[in-house]
Amino acid sequence: IVMADKANPFYPSVLECTLKLLQRKGLRGIVSMADRDQQVVDLLPQLLEYQVDGLIITSATLSSEMADQCASIGVPVVLFNRSIPGSNASAVCCDNRAAARQVAELFIDRGMTRLGYIAGVENTSTNRDRENSFFKRVSEAGLSKPARASGHYTYEGGYQAALELCSSEKYPEAIFCANDIMAMGAIDAIRTGLKLSVPEDISIVGFDDIENCNWPIYNLTSVRPPVERMVKRSIESLLTNQNPEDSVQVVETMAAKIVHRGTVRQ
Repeated sequence: IVMADKANPFYPSVLECTLKLLQRKGLRGIVSMADRDQQVVDLLPQLLEYQVDGLIITSATLSSEMADQCASIGVPVVLFNRSIPGSNASAVCCDNRAAARQVAELFIDRGMTRLGYIAGVENTSTNRDRENSFFKRVSEAGLSKPARASGHYTYEGGYQAALELCSSEKYPEAIFCANDIMAMGAIDAIRTGLKLSVPEDISIVGFDDIENCNWPIYNLTSVRPPVERMVKRSIESLLTNQNPEDSVQVVETMAAKIVHRGTVRQ
């Protein structure tokens, strides 16, 4: 199990769920932690020395060539909530497109017309799918293109991105953040840095529904992915994929839902 974004509470919770489900099946999980900017390719030689039966890669990127190399030596790869077009690496993902569309519709239904988006890491499929779908639904509604800033999936990035988006008098009425950590940074920036209110002045929606969303100081409305079902399917995919070199890429998506709390204006 390869993980790179340990600062985001969503992925440690994914790891905990994965290890528990593996233990129930009598399997052992070996965890490899990569630095945020480290390439998975740097870790693979050490991982393959353990003669692992398969790899689950979360919160990290893998080139299609490296995925195909793993397949060629009989090691199946499953990407958790990421996908690599054109490779042998299968993926189990939250339906990021449908979820982002629901967020746009929530804002539109509440009568908000000036919208914003705080992006995560630019080259990830999670951010790309969420952003494209959100912007598309806003365009379909005949609204102006959302203001955009990048927060790199970090609290500090979300804080600075919110300050950037709200630097003019016509700041967004609602902001969709590509994950919860950025949303929390944005909330703190709006309240302490800009002296505005959430949700009275600006509504905020995050993504992942981490445990911190329930904290009274945030009470964050967020998109909840079906983590346990996604983990189960990732493990099943590894166990059934005995000949990865001959397999074709399968990307499975599972529906998420918005958990309504207190950061969206009624």
